[in-house]
Amino acid sequence: MSLIVVSKRELGGSRATKLRRQGIVPMAFIERTHNTVPIQAPVDEVRRALSHPDSHGRIEVQIEGDPTKRRAIIKQVEQDAIRHLILTITLQEVADDDMLRIDVPVVAVGTPKALEETSGTILSTSLDHIKIRGKVSDLPDHIEVDVSNLELGHHITAGDLKLPNGIELLTSPDAMLFVLAIVKQAPERAEEGLTEAEELAGAEGSVEASSEEG
Repeated sequence: MSLIVVSKRELGGSRATKLRRQGIVPMAFIERTHNTVPIQAPVDEVRRALSHPDSHGRIEVQIEGDPTKRRAIIKQVEQDAIRHLILTITLQEVADDDMLRIDVPVVAVGTPKALEETSGTILSTSLDHIKIRGKVSDLPDHIEVDVSNLELGHHITAGDLKLPNGIELLTSPDAMLFVLAIVKQAPERAEEGLTEAEELAGAEGSVEASSEEG
């Protein structure tokens, strides 16, 4: 989990704009008490922290003058769509007992027999993430799905998953995750390699030959 050291900032009319010109990102830190602390950090430090959150999007935040390192999730990042500049960031403090809603990846484990034995068979993935809710301390990094026993024409839905204790599925139970199916191939042309013009010319030649015989 990455650590970002920030400092408190003053609020005021054009202060945020001046900070951005100096290479500093104005941010907000929402404490668990719902109090919002205006903070700031150099843009290079912000980009580094944003590129190395843990699997649940959390980073550690330390405000200058306070030795405490607090965990927070990246709640919102506002960017300039044209120049790709970070305008402002909102961080929300979280604790292990807090309930969060997050998206976690779904990973297939194992290989179905039909995938190796039947030509043209594929394991199709319709949804690679599901939405869950649970305590921060209980949230899994990912959900593994054993597909080794999946038969041809069968599927696995979100409702088929075995989630860890204390984790609630928010995605529809009917949402399709994996399907084992055969890909239909387009029928081969009778005279492969001939262009449409060549085929047409051949057809006209046959008609002419028939006329001469008659």
